[in-house]
Amino acid sequence: MDKTRLGNIQWAFKSLIEKTKTFFHGIRWKEILVFSAFLLLSFAFWLLNSLQQTYEMNLKIPLKLKNKPAEIIYSDSVPAYVTATIKDKGIILLNYAMGRRSAPIEIDIKPLLENQSGNFTLQRRVIENELLKRLVSTTTLESFTPYNLKIEYGKLQSKKVPVAFNGHIQTNIGFSISDNIAFSPEQITVYAAESILDSIKEIKTEPIEIKNVDKTIKKTVKLHPITGVSFNQESVAVTIPVEEFTERKITVPITCKGLPPHYILRMFPSEVEITCNILLSKFKSISESDFEVELSYSDLENNFTGKAPIALVKQPEGIHIVNIEPTEIEFILEQSNSITLQ
Repeated sequence: MDKTRLGNIQWAFKSLIEKTKTFFHGIRWKEILVFSAFLLLSFAFWLLNSLQQTYEMNLKIPLKLKNKPAEIIYSDSVPAYVTATIKDKGIILLNYAMGRRSAPIEIDIKPLLENQSGNFTLQRRVIENELLKRLVSTTTLESFTPYNLKIEYGKLQSKKVPVAFNGHIQTNIGFSISDNIAFSPEQITVYAAESILDSIKEIKTEPIEIKNVDKTIKKTVKLHPITGVSFNQESVAVTIPVEEFTERKITVPITCKGLPPHYILRMFPSEVEITCNILLSKFKSISESDFEVELSYSDLENNFTGKAPIALVKQPEGIHIVNIEPTEIEFILEQSNSITLQ
């Protein structure tokens, strides 16, 4: 039964191949190829003839106003493009449309602000001259918009605010940020309407994440933009101090805060061992006198357990506490037999 079924499948497959061969042998491929060649040749002649004809097209060129002071704000929106109607042969216009990208028109507005009138005008001849610089000699400039562009502007209020770091720094094992992150400059001047300006307390950098750090980093970081607010500069120099550290154990005596003079306090133990990570540059300068560990007398009053917690109340900068042992001690509070004469 299985052999019969397999034979039927093989017969059907061979039959399909034979029918396919017969179909393709019946097609006159030579005639089709000749017809296709003439068709392509006709299209090429038509296209060549069309590209030699003269046409019009609209060309959009970016418009940029440069050297705008940060305290200036435009009252109206400034057009992003100048749209020029140009005339030339099709082959030239195709070059504009497909391959040739015009450089933006950049106009320096600083001289235009000297009249302090609250507005300035981009003269037609200025825009026209800039357009002609971007066209080939055979191209005719028929018209363009906008022209004689009048722009209203106003001046914003200003104040200086500090720069704040916005990001995450991941140091390698054995390294740590050794000091505050520094900015240059530390403050920048911001410009905005008075209602917005009052709410601005700091300017953050763009979000940044740096991994596998094992040395001090210095880089330029952009400031995070705020809608309706401009800055006197777009970026600041950031210094992130990173230094290697090592582990150190320091023994510190325990003191009792607020102990009345007529009491004697016995502590078990009377000192703690502090394990901390210290920057290599500060390793030799750190001693036990830089730490203070206290036991509060208020924790001893009416305490019948004989145990009380201790607290680290003083430590130097630039270290990271890993462990304090013990965190509580046993104590005995005795009243002194000596009497002080008044």
